[in-house]
Amino acid sequence: MKRNPKAIRNALFSIIREVIKNASTFVRDPERDFTRKRKLDMESLILILLGMESKTLSCELLEHFGVRPDVASAPAFVQQRAKLLPEAMEYIFRRFSQGFRGDLLYRGHRLLAMDGSDVQIPTDPTDKESFFPGIRGRKPFNITKIGALYDLMNHTYVDAIVKGKAVANENKLLVEMVKRSDIDSPVILTADRNFECWDTLAQLQEKGWHYLIRVKEHKGFISGLDVPDTEEFDLPLELSLTRSQSKKVRELFKNRNQYRYIPTSVRCDPLDASGKPFYTLRFRLVRLKLPNGKTEVLVTDLEQKQFPPDKLKELYRMRWGIETSFRELKYTVGLLHFHGKKAAFIRQEIFARLTLYNFTEAIANRAAVKKEDCKFAYCVRFGEAVFICRKLLRGKADPELVEPTIARFVSPIRPGRSQPRKLNPKEPVFFVYRAA
Repeated sequence: MKRNPKAIRNALFSIIREVIKNASTFVRDPERDFTRKRKLDMESLILILLGMESKTLSCELLEHFGVRPDVASAPAFVQQRAKLLPEAMEYIFRRFSQGFRGDLLYRGHRLLAMDGSDVQIPTDPTDKESFFPGIRGRKPFNITKIGALYDLMNHTYVDAIVKGKAVANENKLLVEMVKRSDIDSPVILTADRNFECWDTLAQLQEKGWHYLIRVKEHKGFISGLDVPDTEEFDLPLELSLTRSQSKKVRELFKNRNQYRYIPTSVRCDPLDASGKPFYTLRFRLVRLKLPNGKTEVLVTDLEQKQFPPDKLKELYRMRWGIETSFRELKYTVGLLHFHGKKAAFIRQEIFARLTLYNFTEAIANRAAVKKEDCKFAYCVRFGEAVFICRKLLRGKADPELVEPTIARFVSPIRPGRSQPRKLNPKEPVFFVYRAA
């Protein structure tokens, strides 16, 4: 498949036309919605959603249609977008992501990271899936959860699920994406704490995906195991999970590193589906000492010879790429600037931003950055790349000039730099306070 900007744009438009062709699947009323000729037809609506920035809705429409007296009004846009199901934008995101996964591998493996990100959305007490009542004098609020699989080598989102945080469980989101994935190359999945549950490890083992997951030091997953009391260790384990509590089986539980009882209240689908009293998990538990003197514990099923502790440390460090991608998605692509308050409108815009992110990366990754006799390697500045790719999407940039233009805006890569992580919650920028 050709990967030049024109071909990438054509591929995205081909998917949009596919949605339009099957409009009855993606609209609320197949008999009436988008059957009449209007200024805001289905294609225009989707392109506006994909190209939205942080401007007011009227300015977004002027940006798309140009400065003209007969431009579509903001109320007309809201009426039209209400006809489009969020599944339309999700379909476009997933189809585009499947077509442009990239070719870069890590030691023959596709290197993925799983994480979730919370996005505070406009307060809506009727949306029970995301609504949290205020306590201790705090105002009520709504939060939606984005669970995403991110390709660390190719810098694109492979899959994503959007649900209200009140009903979202990150482990369940991960399992759902793992089960439906059609990736055929070997996979290494990296994840932070809270993903180290038995069901998740068993599901990954069943799928044939390798994993590297950080676990809590002294509670949860590790608390029931006998581990060396040393700063560093690399402990291979073969643990048999069971729901049986017969007298004979209870005797086996004395060997804590070989047998583990799983209560019926704890989900473990591969154990239940096996139809056998025991389900065997094979993994390593590795404690590493960090440069700052602290220690971290990782669980992995990667081969000990191919992936010694030092290599695991390097591999887990690469997981930070998904954290920086969320930052760019929120602040550079504009995920925090919504143009609607309804839950369905929020989902439309989230999947539109994810698609724009992947569209930009698919093009920017091709823009070779070569600097002769320079101290540092250079990378494309993502902010400028997003701006240029929005212009390309709207047909206001020459595809032949996109790559050389993107390659002009670069920054040096300075390894070893770090900054404290800012944990202050960020609220959506509401309409009345948004710069036009």
